[in-house]
Amino acid sequence: MSERNDVFHPSLSIRRAEQCWRWKCVLACSLEKQDVFKEDGSIDRTKEKELTEKLAKDEELKKKLLKAIDECDVSAKADKCETAYEFVKCKKSKVRQIRKRL
Repeated sequence: MSERNDVFHPSLSIRRAEQCWRWKCVLACSLEKQDVFKEDGSIDRTKEKELTEKLAKDEELKKKLLKAIDECDVSAKADKCETAYEFVKCKKSKVRQIRKRL
C-alpha cells in the first residue's frame, strides 16, 4: 500500500496504526511472560541477558545481542507495549549495525 493511498483513505492509516499497536503489545506480553519487566515498567537488563545467554545458540549472535542489550534504552515509556517495542526495535537495529561493522 503506497503512502499516497493513505492520503485518500485515512482509515487505512488508522487500521495500520491499530495493527502496529497490537504487535507492540504482543511483544510486551512475551517479555512479561519471561519476567523481563521491572515493577516500574522498565526492562530488566540482567534478566534479558540471562534469557539471551540461555536461548541464543549462535555464539556470534549472542555476543551481538548482549552488546545491544547494554546499549539500548530500557526505561519505561508510556506503557509496556511501547517500552517493549522500542527496546526490541533498538536491539534489532544495534545488531544490524554491529553486523555492518564486521
